[in-house]
Amino acid sequence: MGNMLNVHKERDSAITVLHVLGMLMILLCHFFQTAGLYLLGEIFIIGVPLFLFVSGYLSGLKEIKKARK
Repeated sequence: MGNMLNVHKERDSAITVLHVLGMLMILLCHFFQTAGLYLLGEIFIIGVPLFLFVSGYLSGLKEIKKARK
């Protein structure tokens, strides 16, 4: 049982790292586009789907307490 808790904590930290990485990539994308370095901006724009995917995954983990029928 204790091993399961460690795996869950590792999974949560990996998801958190991906979420933060997505945010940083979005910020870098905006920075590079503002600076006129459009090629780097296009490379770092991959952070947008990464951030949205991880956000959707995290939202799906929440328990629905009062669902309307």
